[in-house]
Amino acid sequence: MQNDDNAPAPTPPSIYPEPVAPAPYVPTTPQTLNEPAPKKKAPKALKIILGIIGTLILLGGVLVAVLFYVITQATAAPLKVSNAFVDAVQGGDSVAAYALTTDNFQKAASPERIATLVESTKAQIKGEEKVTGQSIKTENGTSSAAVTYLVTAQNKDVYMRVILKKDGDTWKVNTFKLDDEPIETTTE
Repeated sequence: MQNDDNAPAPTPPSIYPEPVAPAPYVPTTPQTLNEPAPKKKAPKALKIILGIIGTLILLGGVLVAVLFYVITQATAAPLKVSNAFVDAVQGGDSVAAYALTTDNFQKAASPERIATLVESTKAQIKGEEKVTGQSIKTENGTSSAAVTYLVTAQNKDVYMRVILKKDGDTWKVNTFKLDDEPIETTTE
């Protein structure tokens, strides 16, 4: 036997056991590696509670929309009549202004008196009007509304309040007032 210097030296026996390759992973559920893990389902009580909350939010939104519509419609009719009256006075159309007034207003002022009033008032409010307030009140079955305006005419601010009464389904002008100072939006 020849002594080979290039031969590896024998390794001493190890005191540690030989490593063993781990067993391959086998999933415990029947799924492949490409499938997502099954999703956990929410408890039935949670679904019911979330459904109730969603329904309440939806009903609240509908209620707000209905209230907005009702309030807008309630103030739209008297505002339309009031604006038509102001436009008639500004334009010097006493016949149109007179037609928009209540029976009580017409009993207190003849068409000739209204023509004089419109003629003397139109110059004071000839300008761009801006609605500054609106109110509606129903008391003992009688509805009334007030609309206040700021009119800038001839570099001067003029305040105007138009009070309307509801006659059946129609709003009519009951009184109006001009002032140099702001006027409260009250129906009295």
